[in-house]
Amino acid sequence: MKSERNVWIDIAKTVAIIGVVFQHLRGWAYDNTTVYNLILYAVALFVLTGGYNIMKSYLRIGHVSVLKRIFSMVIAYVIATLFYSLYEGEITNPVYIAHSITHFDACAPMYYVAVYIWLMIGTLPLALILGNKQGKSRHIRFIAGLILVAAVSYYTTGYNDILGIILGGGKILAGPWLLFHYLGMSVALYEEEIIKNLCKPVFLGANTVILIAWQYVFVFKGYAGSVPAIFGYEDLLISWATLPEVILMLIWFIQMSVITGNKENALIKLMAVPGRYSLYIFLYHILFLKIYVTHMLTMMLNISHLLNRITLIAYVFICPILLGYLMKGFHKDKSR
Repeated sequence: MKSERNVWIDIAKTVAIIGVVFQHLRGWAYDNTTVYNLILYAVALFVLTGGYNIMKSYLRIGHVSVLKRIFSMVIAYVIATLFYSLYEGEITNPVYIAHSITHFDACAPMYYVAVYIWLMIGTLPLALILGNKQGKSRHIRFIAGLILVAAVSYYTTGYNDILGIILGGGKILAGPWLLFHYLGMSVALYEEEIIKNLCKPVFLGANTVILIAWQYVFVFKGYAGSVPAIFGYEDLLISWATLPEVILMLIWFIQMSVITGNKENALIKLMAVPGRYSLYIFLYHILFLKIYVTHMLTMMLNISHLLNRITLIAYVFICPILLGYLMKGFHKDKSR
């Protein structure tokens, strides 16, 4: 069955959200440093894919797509913050809730909500710079925009984190993440050329080999440590080597979409589920990790350490997906 939705972009988001969650499961589900280093691409791939998706929406329906995404994210974020406040026993404390919402610190990943909002603010100006995909001057626009965005990212990365919002959330226009967002938008703009020139089995195979070699050189052989941190921002734990890596990854998923005809089967649908519910996994996996550690960890460790790790991983993915499914169903019922 062929889907109108690009299922392989959903799978790209699955790969990204798995990386994000596993970064936070270090010490609980695994201890291996190599595993951790393998998934440092995660947020960069998320931001790049987000730029790709928002540009695709912008090319279809214009600025309304950006406004809708900001609104839906803010609503989901506020609701999630209320859930965390309830868990912490602070649901009746308006000062605590207001501080959590404005400082994006209900839990660690919430800092990236601030990143997302900054990037949405920057989307419309960037879309105007890139222009319509039919424009003849888009190559010049792209290069000029790239120079401008790199300069802005370099300059704003030097800012202190506003309100203590770390990892780019407190930096104007998200600091270094703006560059990833712009390049994701650019991939969407040039998608027709990518499909025409690169979406052939031989190029897919070459890209696969390059990505495997990339992991071998920069992760298993440890050369990532010799590459400077992007814009000197070492807190992100990503280097300049991450930028071409995630671009190649996004192109790989586009290649797979074209070569497979975007057809779905049971396995493909299953692989896409975490990507389709990535917002809920992102917002709630720390909450369910806390619940598991507090109420289930000791019991599971007494049964089996291996079973505990498997159960923990399943728990922090399945529970947010079920919550997202219920929330989406409630929203559909309300809109009828």
